[in-house]
Amino acid sequence: LEEFWRRIGGKGPGTGTPDIGIRGMFRNWSAKLQIRFLSNAINAESIIHLLATAGFTVGIGEDRPDKNGNTGGMWHIEEK
Repeated sequence: LEEFWRRIGGKGPGTGTPDIGIRGMFRNWSAKLQIRFLSNAINAESIIHLLATAGFTVGIGEDRPDKNGNTGGMWHIEEK
């Protein structure tokens, strides 16, 4: 069970006291997206690059790079 949970921590806002939380961790997750776009404004390759960059620099969830510089919530585009 320990491998499915991740302990996060830091200082509480305005209090300076420890703020410990436990969040679920999903190691090998995936999502299939259907994306509609204006082909006269942007091409599919540019969208793929934007999504890949967001996965590396922003991420999703509590422990993401954009929030605290950690590596949680990062993703990559799987090529088929």
